This record gives sequence, C-alpha cells and structure tokens, in this order.
Amino acid sequence: MTNATVTATEARTIQDAFLSDGALEVEILGRDWINKKIHEHPKIRATVPRLYGLGDLSWIVDERAIAQAMEVLGSLGNDMRCYVRTKAHLKAVDALLNHDFVLLIGEPAAGKSTIAANLAMAAIDISGCDVVRVTGPSDIVKHWNPHQKDRFFWVDDAFGSTQYNQESADQWNKVLPTMAAALRCGNRFVLTSRDYIWRRALQNLKTESFKPLLEGRVVIYTEDLTKSEKERILYNHIKFGDQPLFRRQQMKPHLEAIAALPNFKPEIARRLGSSFFTKDLAWTRDGLQKFVDAPRQFLADIIQQLDPAARAAVALIFLNGGRVASPIEDDQSTRIIEATLGVSCPDIKPAMEHLNNTLFLHIVESGQTYWTYKHPTIADAYAELISAQPELVDIYLRGAKLTSILNEVVYGTKTLTGAKLRVSRKLYSTLASRLDEASPKAQRFFLSTRADAEFRKRYLAEHPRALLQDIDFSNPLIRDPQSQFFVSAGREGNLSEACHRYIVDRFKQQMTSVGDVTFLLNDDYVAFLGPVAYAELLDTARLDLAPRYADIIASYASDCDQDDPEGFFNEDTQALEALETLFPNDNELVSHVLAAHSAIEEVVSEVRERPTRSDDDDSWHYHRESYSGASYRSTPANGSLFSINQPNSIFDDIDK
Repeated sequence: MTNATVTATEARTIQDAFLSDGALEVEILGRDWINKKIHEHPKIRATVPRLYGLGDLSWIVDERAIAQAMEVLGSLGNDMRCYVRTKAHLKAVDALLNHDFVLLIGEPAAGKSTIAANLAMAAIDISGCDVVRVTGPSDIVKHWNPHQKDRFFWVDDAFGSTQYNQESADQWNKVLPTMAAALRCGNRFVLTSRDYIWRRALQNLKTESFKPLLEGRVVIYTEDLTKSEKERILYNHIKFGDQPLFRRQQMKPHLEAIAALPNFKPEIARRLGSSFFTKDLAWTRDGLQKFVDAPRQFLADIIQQLDPAARAAVALIFLNGGRVASPIEDDQSTRIIEATLGVSCPDIKPAMEHLNNTLFLHIVESGQTYWTYKHPTIADAYAELISAQPELVDIYLRGAKLTSILNEVVYGTKTLTGAKLRVSRKLYSTLASRLDEASPKAQRFFLSTRADAEFRKRYLAEHPRALLQDIDFSNPLIRDPQSQFFVSAGREGNLSEACHRYIVDRFKQQMTSVGDVTFLLNDDYVAFLGPVAYAELLDTARLDLAPRYADIIASYASDCDQDDPEGFFNEDTQALEALETLFPNDNELVSHVLAAHSAIEEVVSEVRERPTRSDDDDSWHYHRESYSGASYRSTPANGSLFSINQPNSIFDDIDK
C-alpha cells in the first residue's frame, strides 16, 4: 500500500518482483484506492480529522451540512489541517459515545476548541447532525426543539472565557433539566472550559442533577501529551506554516528540545509556525525556549509593535467583549477608538483583513459574521497592556459594553484568576455609574465576585435598590450566589434592619415552597439569621413544612428525570435528612419525613416503569473501535517482525 500514484506499468513491475520472491498473491493499493476508501467511509475521515482541514468536503452531499462544516472550519482557520489526534481526542470520543455529552477541560491554549471542532465535523459527516454553536445556556433553550433529534450543541468557554462568570452557573443550573431532556431526545453536547474556571464553576453547579457533567468530563493536560504527540503537533505547524526555508533550518536542531519543554502547548506550536508571531524572535535554543515559557509577553510585544490601524483593530474587538459584528460599522465603539487612538473606522477594516487567521478570525455563526480573536490569550495580552495605562482603563469603562465590564474587570484589592482589568480606587465614580446601568441582580453578582469590601459598602449605601429588587433564589440556598451575597452583606454591616427582615422572609418563603432547610445547618446562614429569626424558621420547618413535604414531592413528580429518577430527588433527600438532624427526638416529624421518603420511592418506581426512548438507527453510535483508530495487527501470526527503516527524527525533513 502506498499513497503515491501507481501506474499500470509500475504495478506490473512491483507484482512481478513479489511473485518472483515467492509471494502467492499480490494486491497493490495506491493513491486512488486510498482516496476511494476515504470518500466511501465517513468513519475513516473521523479517525483522521486532518482530512477535514484539507478543504475538500466533496463527500458531504447535503448543502446545509456543507455550510455548517464550513462554519466549523472557519472557526479554526488553518488549525484543522495541522491537527494531531491525541489520547484526549480519543477520550472525548469515548465520552460522547457513552454519554452523548462531553466537557473538555484544560489550561489555556491546550487545544480544547480544536477537539470540539473535530467532534462537530465528525457529527456532521457521520450522521448529518445539525451543529448549533451557542454562546451560553440561554441559547440552548432557544435552539432546542423537543421534536428534533440529532442536534449537536457546541459551547466554547461555557462558564466564562478568561475568568469565571458566577452568574452563568446560576443560568446553567436552570437549563440543566432542559439539557437532560434534550439528551433523551437524541441530542448531543460538547462544552469547553479552562481548568481554573471549571474548578470555580464546580462549586456552584448542581452536578448531581445532571450526571453527564461529571461522567462526561475529559481533562486535557498538556503535560500528559506523549513525546510523539508533541513532536507531531510541532512538526505539522512548522511544516504547514509560512516560515521560510532558512528559518526552518535555524529551528531544526532545537525542535525536539522545544517539544519536550514542560510549557509546550499546541497554541505555542501554531505561533512558532507563523512568521507573524516570530518577527523579533532570537533563533537560538534560549530564544526559542523563552518563546515557549513566556508566550503572553511575546504577544504583548507583538501588539505594541503593530501599526496604529492594527492596534486599533485589537482594541475594537476588546472594547466589544471579544467579538465585533462584520461588516464593521461606525458606532460608539469605533468613535471611541478614533478619539483615543486616532484611527477611523475605514482604516480598521483593512487591518482586520490583513491580520485574518493570525491575530483575528472572521467567523460565521448562525448566519451572522463576526471578527474575533484567533485565541483568547490575545485578549489576555492586550489587557495587560492597557492595565498599565490608567487613561485607557478610564476610556474602556466609559465606552465598553456593559456586559464586557461586568465580566472582565475587578476593583480595588479584589483578586480573580483570569480577570482582564483591575480598576483603581480613583476610578470608583466611573465604574459605579456604569454598574448602575445593570439590573440589581447583575449588580449583586458583580459586587460579590469582582469588588472589594470598600467598594461594596460605598456602592450599596449610594444604590440601595441593589438590595431590594430582582431577588430570585435557587435551591439549595447555601449554593445560591444571590443568597450568599446577602449573607456576606449582613456580615459586613451593609443591610438595614428592614432589609435584613425582608431577606429573612424571602428565605422563609424559599423554605416553605421548595422544602429547602439545609441552610439551617450552615453556620454562616445561622449567624446571618440571628437567634430570633433562626428560632422562627425552625418552628416553620417543624410545624408547616414537614407535614406538607410529601405533597411537595407529588407537586413536581411529573418532571422527574427518566434517566436518573433517584438523582432528581437528591436535594429533597438531603433536606429530609436535615430535618431529622434539626429535630432528632421529634417522633411526629420523623413520621412526616418517612411519608415524604415513601412518596419519593413511589415516584421513582413509577418512572422506572415508563418506556425508554429507542436508539434504533442512530448512526452516531457506531463501534468505538472504528472511530478511535484502534490498531490492527501489524505482525504476522508467527510473531516475526518486519524491520522498517525509520528516520532518526520526525523533524528530519522539516526543511525540505
């Protein structure tokens, strides 16, 4: 077998040579045969995702599928062409096959989005899935159709792009039941998240109500990439990049050592293959190692050295929260750029085009075109630059979209991993005036997660509506960010007596409506309530809630999750255990608790007897071996080995 073209004359010559050496039967498989098999078998293409990156999608017949495939490829630029299938890729496939859900977790630049894109391409190719790329949980509800299966939902940076967005966890908790229903209808999901963001999100997510969130995790550690995987990743990006021959010759002696560095990541390999990112690189081993070990500083230096129009283009995307609609229009953000950087909108447009697929990407999502950063680390680097220039921070606060400010800045002494900008105390008034534009709920999220105690005290004194409006708690209270805010506000002395009483009444309402009593065992919440309110809520739990708990169970029994009915009642089970802990010697209360447990068992039994959905003719669930590229026997039955002359290094032909 060979990927070279074999003519009829050459085939006869090869055949005669084998027959003369004693072979009984000879079959010659050349380039045409390989291409035919690739076109005939989508599972082969999925096994070697680089094939998608070569640009030939002729095997996809449906025009809609072709359009979606082009959107997926467009989101990656040339990255698919350089893709190397790794163990993380195979684990992701395994998770998707077993759970119809995969959460890709990894450090920045680890290749999460590239794996997600490959899964999306395979879904389009193999089973004609309708790929829906969404930006958050609300979009899932908007795009989910209970009567349509085979949708593939793809959510990049699900819980925040560069830092944790606590509000998103609350939104995800509300949409998890919808996702469970979508999975039962035959839909599939892939989510990505930076590792440090996922660790924060995990503290607030109701994972027990959506088991795939834990069971479908694939953690991508770049240090777990094998030596071979790292070298192939680096080889592909250098080989298919635009570095001139003499640069590849300069790099060649050092490439094996570069691939072995602890900080090596796929995104670093991409930049090394691009002449744009290596203009001022010292082409020595030490220089290359610095490029790998300090990538953000290199990016910041590159941005500083851009011409004014290109720097303005970087700033415009940053000002718009990471993406700007295309074509670029003359609006408030472009006018701010012109006033501060002296570059007009007509000059920014060609700069975007010039840097497409290096710093920027021109993408299509659901029919809308955008300009965005090629990689989120570009935003990180630019944020470092403007953080050192107070006048630019002030301009950002005045002109950026409110959602960008709420999700990107921290104030004063507050620390948050991945936060892009720190606002100094002298800019309090500017930040406070913008924060006042947000809803009270959004204000509370910002105050609890991105502001220090001094800012909270001053802001709440000046803006009391943040304490009394748009209050909506979720169950359980001890994991609800909104309730946590009020507990902290009480501890810091930011609540009036009337406001404290109002929140106590809301806690009481939450307890009696959904049965949540676990907060009465939490020291922080008990301290917030105080002795009088605590005794009042204990009486309500014993005399009002406990006798009605079985009825509460019956009220939402019809919503019980068919896949995991026991898990559906986890919070109720915990609440019932809390009641027994709070009133250990109350026989009457124990009888109410037992009645509630019986109600749960009855619902679970009924749900278990419901017919389950059929997976007949679901072409996605093919044999795992055919997708994951399982090795076939490469030695004869007698165990003898063939000696194959291999090059000393994969990089031997990097300069050819």
